[in-house]
Amino acid sequence: MESVDCNLCGSADVVPVIVGRDRLFHPKKTFHVVRCASCALAYLNPRPDGEELSQYYPLEYQTGLRDYPFRQDRIMKVGLGIWLRRRTPPFVPGGRLLDIGCSGGGYLLEMRKVGWNVYGVEMDPDVSRLEQLGLDVRAGTAEAAMAEFPDGHFDVVTSWHVLEHLFDPSRVLAEAYRVLKPGGRLMLEVPNFNCLSRLMLRTFWFPLELPRHLYHFAPGTLEALLRKAGFEEITIRGVPSALSLTLSMQLIWNRWTGNAKGQGMILNPALLGLFFPVSWLLGKFRWSSHMTADAVKTAPGT
Repeated sequence: MESVDCNLCGSADVVPVIVGRDRLFHPKKTFHVVRCASCALAYLNPRPDGEELSQYYPLEYQTGLRDYPFRQDRIMKVGLGIWLRRRTPPFVPGGRLLDIGCSGGGYLLEMRKVGWNVYGVEMDPDVSRLEQLGLDVRAGTAEAAMAEFPDGHFDVVTSWHVLEHLFDPSRVLAEAYRVLKPGGRLMLEVPNFNCLSRLMLRTFWFPLELPRHLYHFAPGTLEALLRKAGFEEITIRGVPSALSLTLSMQLIWNRWTGNAKGQGMILNPALLGLFFPVSWLLGKFRWSSHMTADAVKTAPGT
C-alpha cells in the first residue's frame, strides 16, 4: 500500500470520508476514502500500488468488461442504444478519435461504422484480439501509452468510466489536451461521488468499487481537474443510471442472503423500469450516480 497526496492540488491535508470493503472479490479487506481539505477531491488513501492492484482485477472482471458491448439480450440492446447515442460525438469528416481504456473495442467498432478513424489505449497487455478486429490499440497504462501519440493529432478523445481507475488522472487529462487539435473535444463519463444514492447507500453504492476506483469525483472537482489540464468550455451533466441502482440493490441482497454471486436482480426489467425515471430526474440536478463532461481545447485567439 502507498500513501499519496492530492492529485488536483498536491495537498497532503485530508479528512476521512468513508471506510468500505471490496464487495466483489475480497470482502474481508477494508479501504479508506479521504477528501482533500484544500480542494475537496476524494480519493483512496492509502491505496494499492501498481503491483498490488492487479489482484483486484481478476479474470472474470476483465472478461465482463470486454464482453459488455457485445451482449445481445433484449435489455442490453435497449441500454446500449441509449449508451451509444449519448457517447457519439459530432462527426468530423476524416476525423480521428482516441478512446482511453477501450476494453473489448465495442465502442471503437461503433464509431468506425459512423466514419471515424479510431484509435485506442488499453491497459490489458493482450491487445491481439483487438488487432484482429482491425483496431489500432496501444497497450499499457494510459499515463504511458498516450505519450506515443503526437501533439494535436486527434479531433476527439473519449474516456468512459476510466478516469476513476487511473493512478494519475491529472497527467492523463493533460495528455488528452496535448494530443487534441485546437478546437478538439474531450468527452468522458465517471461516477458522481456527490450523488444522492451514494449518500444513502454508502458502502453499498456499487460505483464506489473499492479499491478499483482510486478517485471519486464530484462535479466541482472534475471541472477543476479539466481546467488544470487546460480545457475550457466545460459542460458537466448528470446521467440517468438505473443500472447502477440495480447493481447497488444486488450488493445489499448479496449481503442479506449471504449469496456472494446473487443473480437475477441486475437486469431485472421491473427494477430497471422503476429506477430509470428516478435516475433521470436526479440527473437533471446532477444528483445521479453518473455524470458526463464535455470539454474543448480552445483554438488560439478564440
